[in-house]
Amino acid sequence: MTVPTTLKKVADEALNIVHEHPRHEYLPADRLRFEATFVTLGTDAADVAYRWHAVLAAKRVLKHYQEPHYPESYYEKVKRFPVDEWKQVEQRMRFDIPDVAIDTAEQVLRGTFDKQESSAIVNETASYIGYYKHYQQIRAYFAEMASHIALSQATSSNPMRIKKFSSIRPWNNYSPTNWQWIQDGGADTVAYSFLAECCVIEQLQPIKNPEHSEYHQWTKSPMVSKSKSHAFWTWWLTDALEQAWDLSNPYIA
Repeated sequence: MTVPTTLKKVADEALNIVHEHPRHEYLPADRLRFEATFVTLGTDAADVAYRWHAVLAAKRVLKHYQEPHYPESYYEKVKRFPVDEWKQVEQRMRFDIPDVAIDTAEQVLRGTFDKQESSAIVNETASYIGYYKHYQQIRAYFAEMASHIALSQATSSNPMRIKKFSSIRPWNNYSPTNWQWIQDGGADTVAYSFLAECCVIEQLQPIKNPEHSEYHQWTKSPMVSKSKSHAFWTWWLTDALEQAWDLSNPYIA
């Protein structure tokens, strides 16, 4: 299914913005217009394609995920769980594993997984997703968050996350490396996916203290790769967009 002319035009304009930006960034204020085009189209296909576009971004960065090196206190807590209760916890916790979250999101979009059940999973896993970020690589943390938000966007009746916090501060105050964007609670799937793919960590000294982990280093001095930024946004505005639109077609009632 061909991407609508209106959406293709806005995507091409976005590509020019990325190409011309000195660091090939695609700022949130610019991306808001791209998102608004899906809303303007106002069709079921546009809505489903928007959700697929998010899931594809998270799927791209699954390769960066690694489990945290859990502290000993984690295992001590596990030992205290009653057997039956622990089985229930394990059953739920599997949904915070990124590849399981992405697979579930895809099933939701294909109509083979119940949305209410998915919504319950999102609400429950939100309380501990990314909890051990100090004990994992920063790319892995961003990939983990991307998968969780992708499941949320696939499930939500209003998946346009980027619009939900536009009144908190002026849009021009945000950039992809501005940690305030995520702290404000409105970062969507592609925001986390972009950071998982493009963040740069300069390790001048071995990390010994968890409070001075990669997470701490990056949020204190956020950096992204210029070349990876160009590659990510080019892919997202071309191949990923076309794939998302194609995927939306068979599942429209």
